[in-house]
Amino acid sequence: MGAAYAQPDAPSQAGLATAMEVLEATNAKANVLRMVDIIMPQTLAIVRQQNPKLDDATLKSFEVAFREELQASLADYMKGMAGIYVRHFSEKELEGLLAFYRTDLGKKLISETPEVMKEGAALGESWGRNIAVTAAQRAVARLKGKDIKI
Repeated sequence: MGAAYAQPDAPSQAGLATAMEVLEATNAKANVLRMVDIIMPQTLAIVRQQNPKLDDATLKSFEVAFREELQASLADYMKGMAGIYVRHFSEKELEGLLAFYRTDLGKKLISETPEVMKEGAALGESWGRNIAVTAAQRAVARLKGKDIKI
């Protein structure tokens, strides 16, 4: 018979409630819905590619139904996220996070994060595109000096 594995302690209801408050304070639901908006064009393109004869009205109906299904499952997602927070942060730490997110600076962080992420993604894409060729050439040259051929 296999070894018994210790099960982690079940999270406290207070910890889960505080984690849910942290998620609410950080606008987690709105951020998830923002991500849906970002992936929607790609999702619709895939549906269109798989169903080339689909008319625009039917595709729009799919989009509406798809969004409704995602929104209907959002509460379960948030509960799952609260569980993740409880596994990574103590109740005291969650209370500290909540206190921070309720400060003016915390509120500013929350409001500015989507734009910072958007700008950061654009910077990362540009940086990666611009440096990739040069980095690859330099890496090959360094390895060539060590008699490693690529």
